[in-house]
Amino acid sequence: MSEIEVTGIKSGIRDYWDTQGIIYDFGYESDEECEYWQNLFKEVIGESKKNILDVGSGTGFIAMNLAALGHSVTGLDFSDGMLRQAEDKMKKRNFKWDTVIGDAEHPDFMDETFDVIICRYLLWTLPNPETAIHEWVRILKPGGTVVIIDGNWNRNSESYAMKINKRIWFICRRIMCGYTGIFGHDTRLEKDLPLFGGASADKISEFLRKENINSISIRTLDELPDIVKRNLPWYLKIGYRYGGRLHMVCGDKKRV
Repeated sequence: MSEIEVTGIKSGIRDYWDTQGIIYDFGYESDEECEYWQNLFKEVIGESKKNILDVGSGTGFIAMNLAALGHSVTGLDFSDGMLRQAEDKMKKRNFKWDTVIGDAEHPDFMDETFDVIICRYLLWTLPNPETAIHEWVRILKPGGTVVIIDGNWNRNSESYAMKINKRIWFICRRIMCGYTGIFGHDTRLEKDLPLFGGASADKISEFLRKENINSISIRTLDELPDIVKRNLPWYLKIGYRYGGRLHMVCGDKKRV
């Protein structure tokens, strides 16, 4: 696996995610959560086998659940550290999908390659989210589905309680998991991330409409934080407090 060359803000973002790889999924891979996502994907993209690109795949949690449903999955990410964790996960879970180093804003695939494009918690990390969505639609087959999972993160108006909980979360991971990486994002990057405070369902829908995506639907995922918290180890429950609201926005590419 070889790295791609990135500069400027993307270099800083990649450095952050490279350090997060070793603990990103810790406590987030319960059987209950996997069942939740798999049932959701069955509803949204159907059960027939599809060729799917998981953009910003990270450690492969979404890719793993799609592979478990029998789909052919490619996980794209520009963090080598994250994708190494994904490959370790394949071995432990006995699933297989392709991993590719690449830029989510400029995926190096031919036009109309995939049946489904999916991303989770990615848009807020992109300096040019509209460019990314334009490219995703380019490599999506006519009639194919784009699925964007994101949230309103409320980062720009965090309460003191939220900040304290984040610090507790970090300390617990350091003590119990041996994590010594970055505590938070470099605040200098925030001004260059237009969706740092969250990608609302309305904003995502607006982006998709500009790309002539049809049949746009929105589903809130209010039950997910409770599922996550129920299955966390006790020492991570102490600092777990969710301050946003999650949603899934889906639509289909217009047929020619």
